[in-house]
Amino acid sequence: QFTIPVGCVLVLAMPMNCIRPPNYKSSPNLIITVVVDAGWSKRSHKHSYNANSGVGVIFGAATKALLFIGVRNKYCSVCAINTRNGNPIPSHQCYRNWSGSSCSMEADIILEGFCQSEEMHGLRYLWLIGDGDSSVYHSVITGVASYGRDITKVECANHAIKCYRNRLEALCNNKPDYRGKHGLSQNMMKRITHGARCAIKMHSATCDTVALRHDLRNGPRHYFGLHDKCNSAFCQHKSKLPSGKTNTYIISIHYFIQP
Repeated sequence: QFTIPVGCVLVLAMPMNCIRPPNYKSSPNLIITVVVDAGWSKRSHKHSYNANSGVGVIFGAATKALLFIGVRNKYCSVCAINTRNGNPIPSHQCYRNWSGSSCSMEADIILEGFCQSEEMHGLRYLWLIGDGDSSVYHSVITGVASYGRDITKVECANHAIKCYRNRLEALCNNKPDYRGKHGLSQNMMKRITHGARCAIKMHSATCDTVALRHDLRNGPRHYFGLHDKCNSAFCQHKSKLPSGKTNTYIISIHYFIQP
């Protein structure tokens, strides 16, 4: 159980990656990019989302400075023990501050941090780097009255890679025949995932989303020996499979990982 009061803030350093765009709604506040994330007091393992405590943080993307930290607790040991024993609850510092679902803790904490950004730091967090949880982004664009609609979400590369690997794992679960030495082995999935990370890293500099999508979808073809559609920046090999031969693994993966 976390014991940091909700809204507790630790300011390590004033972020230096600040800009003041000309005529930005005549606002005196600087704008920055932030990274947001949350954690819970127990692992969910994708099926049990009932943690009693959760913590959310907001960092400056350039300085790594901690701008905000918030905690949500659904459980207080003092209240629980006295209630269970039928005793009156004594006066104490109660850290229970949340009655909603565990999943909604993250969105509420991040929203609180965004709402206090101007008052606490004189900043506006206009670029949000986070995982694929759309509820967080929706909460800030609708809940931050002063600049919520101007916030842009930037997908976290680590989370994108995690989802990419999860889809490969799901394909193996749905099609057990695809496993094995010459199919989607653990080593092969690791190589395909590594290739996806390399593609994201390269295209984060070029900002070419069309080429990024192509390289992500072409990854399985490349690692299974079909190089006819490979990006020349990554691969100079020629296809090993005979022309016209159908590779079941490639076709299945190609359509399984597409949006």
